[in-house]
Amino acid sequence: MRARRGLTLGKFLPLHDGHALLLRCAAKHCQELTVLVGITPNDPYSFEQRERWIHDLLGPVTAETNTHVRVVPDPDPDPFVEKDAESTVTDERYWTQWLEQNQSSLSNTNLVFTSDRYGQEIARRIGARWFPVDPDREVVAISASQIRKEPLSHFHLINDAAKPDVAVTVAIVGAESTGKSTLVKHLASHYRTCYAPEWGRIVSEAHPELVTKDFDDILTMQDELIATAERTSSGLCFVDTEAITTALFAPIYLGEEHSASWQKAEQQQFDLYLVLDPSVPWVDDGTRVLDSPKRRAFHESLIAALDRLQKPYTLITGDS
Repeated sequence: MRARRGLTLGKFLPLHDGHALLLRCAAKHCQELTVLVGITPNDPYSFEQRERWIHDLLGPVTAETNTHVRVVPDPDPDPFVEKDAESTVTDERYWTQWLEQNQSSLSNTNLVFTSDRYGQEIARRIGARWFPVDPDREVVAISASQIRKEPLSHFHLINDAAKPDVAVTVAIVGAESTGKSTLVKHLASHYRTCYAPEWGRIVSEAHPELVTKDFDDILTMQDELIATAERTSSGLCFVDTEAITTALFAPIYLGEEHSASWQKAEQQQFDLYLVLDPSVPWVDDGTRVLDSPKRRAFHESLIAALDRLQKPYTLITGDS
């Protein structure tokens, strides 16, 4: 018989396969699970990101077990508090503050699930039973601090739910016939990693007369291609085109702005944009909609949008 209420906790910076083991075990052994997410002001990932990772990870488990999962922020009263060799806090003042601030989350807890031995002390203090999950790291021999020091070396141990947020992603952008697709493939091959192709080009070749619904589909499909490439990458990923480019092409095809593309452009975050200058010769492959003068105007609009949205970019020039 499953326990009625369970508790687990961690910082999940980032969510890795050891965390996944812990969270899945906890969700399978109780009817209600509270996940306390430790937060400090300088965390590299937001609480909202980590909450989403946890729910994405546990979705298939909770669908099977009908476990109710609640993810709660847990501000750390003192990140520099003294701890013993097993990372158990030894300062009574810390315990008093921590127990008080989390009182509603801790009450009526039956099981405390942790992969660290400090879970035994938490369980003792709230009158619950400790449920250890791989405390000696025999199944998943990694810690989040090791991953943060060398994320690319340990990228394969980051959970798939977190990989799109952790991967270093570079968007290759520019006007038509500037070599984006060629460069993306060469970069991915050079760094032995993955890339996301431009879905807008794929659909425009299949259906040259694009309509508004096509641009809606471009946004969702490009997102899916990017996330999949990031999950299957080495931790470094390249993207052929993104939402700013889509937004700039919309008036050319639709005769009007596509507001959803600009909304996506504001939200979309890449570590770097490589902007290809239209100095390479224009080649008409039968699908082009911009001649050489219009290509320069498109490029200038792209630079203006990147500046306005404060995106990090590098301009790539040259005729090769």
